[in-house]
Amino acid sequence: MTAAGGTPVMSKTGHAFIKERMRTEDAIYGGEMSAHHYFRDFAYCDSGMIPWLLVAELVCLKGQSLGELVRDRMAAFPASGKSTAGWRSRRRPSRGWKRTSRKRRRR
Repeated sequence: MTAAGGTPVMSKTGHAFIKERMRTEDAIYGGEMSAHHYFRDFAYCDSGMIPWLLVAELVCLKGQSLGELVRDRMAAFPASGKSTAGWRSRRRPSRGWKRTSRKRRRR
């Protein structure tokens, strides 16, 4: 971000705090580790579609696959890879959905 002339600013977690801080700083973008992305030009609202459109544009402009772009970023910004998200059950999360959808088809 700093290489592109931006200034990182910390905020409390949560959309209300992030939107308030973005307005105070006149920030064009705000994001959380939970993959929430906020954009000034989208009324400071969260959007998951805008980042994917930007990624699709980047793939086209760079002429690299998404995997290649991700590998480059992971090399530039190493992380442990540990995720704090998880399922409470050891069963696959889709198992209940499949069971329900099969019952509906039988009707």
